[in-house]
Amino acid sequence: MRIAAKDCGACLKRGMLFLRAMCYNGGRMCEGSIKMRYPAYPLITIDPYVSIWSSSDQLNDDNTRLWFGMEKPIHGVMHIDGEHLRFMGAADPRFGAPQRTLPQKSVDFEPLVTRYVFENSRVRLTLSFWSPAILEDVQLMSTPCSFIDYELKVLDGRGHDISIELYVDSPMCGHDVSNVAGETLDCEGYSLARFGKRHQQPLHERGDGIDIDWGTFYLAGRYARYNEHGVAYNYNFTRKNAGTEDVSEFAARTLMSVYKLPHGFDGEIKVYDVFAYDDGYSLIVLGDMLKGVWTERFDTIDAAIDYFYKHHDELWEKTMAWQEKLLNDARPFGEDYVSIITCAYRQVLAAHKAVRRPDGELVYMSKECHSNGCINTVDVSYPSLPLLLCYNPELVRGLMTCIFDFANMPCWQYDFAPHDMGQYPIANGQVYGLDGEKTKGDPFAWLNIYKSSENLFNFKYQMPVEECGNMILMAYTYMRAEGGERSRAYIDKYMPTLRKWAQYLIDKGIDLDSQLCTDDFAGHMSRNVNLAIKACEALYAMGEMTGEDRYHEIARANAKQLETLAANDAGMMLALGNPDSWSLKYNMVWDTVAGFNLFSADVRKTEIATYVKRANPYGVPLDSRKEFTKSDWMLWASALDDTDENTRFMSRLLTVFLDNTRDRVPFTDWFETDTAICREFRHRTVQGGLWMPVLKAKWAN
Repeated sequence: MRIAAKDCGACLKRGMLFLRAMCYNGGRMCEGSIKMRYPAYPLITIDPYVSIWSSSDQLNDDNTRLWFGMEKPIHGVMHIDGEHLRFMGAADPRFGAPQRTLPQKSVDFEPLVTRYVFENSRVRLTLSFWSPAILEDVQLMSTPCSFIDYELKVLDGRGHDISIELYVDSPMCGHDVSNVAGETLDCEGYSLARFGKRHQQPLHERGDGIDIDWGTFYLAGRYARYNEHGVAYNYNFTRKNAGTEDVSEFAARTLMSVYKLPHGFDGEIKVYDVFAYDDGYSLIVLGDMLKGVWTERFDTIDAAIDYFYKHHDELWEKTMAWQEKLLNDARPFGEDYVSIITCAYRQVLAAHKAVRRPDGELVYMSKECHSNGCINTVDVSYPSLPLLLCYNPELVRGLMTCIFDFANMPCWQYDFAPHDMGQYPIANGQVYGLDGEKTKGDPFAWLNIYKSSENLFNFKYQMPVEECGNMILMAYTYMRAEGGERSRAYIDKYMPTLRKWAQYLIDKGIDLDSQLCTDDFAGHMSRNVNLAIKACEALYAMGEMTGEDRYHEIARANAKQLETLAANDAGMMLALGNPDSWSLKYNMVWDTVAGFNLFSADVRKTEIATYVKRANPYGVPLDSRKEFTKSDWMLWASALDDTDENTRFMSRLLTVFLDNTRDRVPFTDWFETDTAICREFRHRTVQGGLWMPVLKAKWAN
């Protein structure tokens, strides 16, 4: 354990010391200190197909992996005075025997940078992975280029023979590595190597835990004075084994970056590589094959790489300025909260793809990672709102447009909102709840759903109230965050659809029949209070968008009635008629964040007290049925408080979870609060919801 905190009698809970990590005594947080060990560290995070992570504390303990665990090996080796020292990746016979590692001294994880320091008595190597993932600049953010920076310093004052080498292996290209081909190119001021499949089939696969099987991968680098070997594509990797005259040859299709320093080098250098990939086409959206929005700024990937390579320092300054903005917005909520948003930022962006439709609309599509692989899932978009609303509300618009348009096609015959737009990377219409009987005999029905004129869906597996409420609240918050005539015109365009969905919520009332909600892993539920709260909040939002008091009046009346029917000692029940139940009322958050004030301050106060009382060592359970929770909903629920104290309380719980979980995966949003075990879900966009306290602060000013 890496946790230290002050002891206090209030920490004793259910017979256990509260991990000495957090005390919440008399409504006050007792401050402690945490040295974080994150579950996984982002290295190259571009999109759902190129999101490379380290799942070990030491970068040279294990191979790098895609977010869902598949190995995508990148190896780093330093040769110093005839000795091979590995600083990145697992042991590999290509690098000779015996194999030793360059000792890792530290890893520093920042929102946009992951930095490793390796050191022995002779040298210090600092390795930094970063990209200009600046949310305000969609074209730059979505450009599929990332930096690997090297800083080498000789420590002992003596001259050494040194080379720094990086190897990107052919599994990066997909499944069948025997079909990989590449080449080396000389560019103006640097070298460029690339590889990819000989036969390309863009967008020919869909699903969740799959890697890209198309596209071209690039590595660019040089050092003008000292570079001897540069960057190259290598088919037959040949290495003289250390300490012997033996030569080994490996059929390894590899991108290589080699910085060989002058004989007797005794100074320090700073060099960098650019890693990039071009998928050709990024998504299929309603029948159109679309390229990434970055192609609006750069005609080709070569042009993008050239820009990145020649503007490294400028891009670094922009990235650091953006990172400081993120951190400044987070710091008022404490260092624990800073740790949380640091852990979440890059994974949220890397689970999206930005493209532009032929009609000029920007489309920002999410992948429902480690769930079912759906694309543009409404109840996954909704939790991600706070981050986007804080820094680029146009992306909220980009999440909604295709859903609105699909809902008005003949194939969607319901008077409530759809659930998704397909399965990544094919966005041709909802696949959640497809009726197997109706699509029987047509294995490709999913490919052309939007063209169908009949209802292909099973009502049982829809989320009517959930998705109606989500879309209305997304529309309202987008209009509020962006403001101006442009957002007004957008909302007006889809107002007939929004009115239809609002009417569905009115008709259903507050005593709901058995339905799925966004927490569908918990199954169907009748009389769901949290879902009814969402309906109330959405109807009030309709009043704000339309200026019609009737929506306000219905929302207030329903909220008052619901508050009475659901009242118990825990604030409000999980389900009507179950007085012993309770739950995180994350859907009530717009009362405080948007100022709706549909529910009484006393109810919110009681809810907060319940969360403190029911907290386990690693979080507050989602509800009274199980001990698991959702991290995004914890931070939404924390914003019910009129102060920041509950946000600090929830943040401390989440940092303790991150520090202690056994599961070395990107930041999961679904885990056990008593054991810190990850249930499912990793690398999901919903962690954008962790910015709800920041949004609350911004909208309060």
